[in-house]
Amino acid sequence: MSERIAVFEKATTVGRCCSCTAVFFAFFTLFAPFYMWNSSWDNTGLTISVGTGPYVASSISAAFDCGLFCTGVIAKGWTYYEDITSELACSNNTNIYEDWSGKYGFCDGLDGTYTQPSETRVIRALTVTTIVFLVLAATSCCTTIQTGKRAFIAGVFTFLSTIFAISAFSTFVASPWYKDLHAGTGSLPTMNTEGSLTAVTDVKLYYGPSLLSLIVVSVCSLVATFNFCTAAKVGGEVPEDIILDDSPLEFNDSEADMKSAKVVQV
Repeated sequence: MSERIAVFEKATTVGRCCSCTAVFFAFFTLFAPFYMWNSSWDNTGLTISVGTGPYVASSISAAFDCGLFCTGVIAKGWTYYEDITSELACSNNTNIYEDWSGKYGFCDGLDGTYTQPSETRVIRALTVTTIVFLVLAATSCCTTIQTGKRAFIAGVFTFLSTIFAISAFSTFVASPWYKDLHAGTGSLPTMNTEGSLTAVTDVKLYYGPSLLSLIVVSVCSLVATFNFCTAAKVGGEVPEDIILDDSPLEFNDSEADMKSAKVVQV
């Protein structure tokens, strides 16, 4: 019996750690503009970084090395999806319609209506749902999971998190826009100093830290699911009155004699 309790406690501990780790990486995945990312530098110390994420259409920064522990910023700008309007994206004033919104179907026509890329909206929704289930699992993990039933519920939450995280990754991989960016033939929208939206063409981006974090979320959620299911199985075989009592059982000699004594009726 003590061996089963040890397995139960070990499985729930590993499940807790994996769930909390997955929550951290899921938040990073959602808010960091690094689904796809690239950085280049030259011998003059100039560094240019470009990225895109669930809420940020493009993040572009240029900086130079000005000495030890010194970095000078030349230009830095983030273009959020919520800042892109139909007037900016579907006009022919710049190359934005030809090379980005029209090319990938984000506008229903020239001078038409702009719609945020469906892949980014789906990825955001799936990632948020993943976080919700992870938080539910982590909340149950923050308290002591003392029965097999509670471990099973936590396992269901982490299993659903795994499904949604994998779905978000699949949506990303299937996106034509992200495929072109990875191939070096894609374009990114960026707001210039005049308030016009232009497209930076032939952009080459690599899979970024946010996408790798999404993979970590999937793996951690899957490991947590396995451990919670193990705890649920073992917990179902251990009497709840033993699991629920965290304190060691201590009896003095008289109590032990009374428990071992047989009742004899006369």
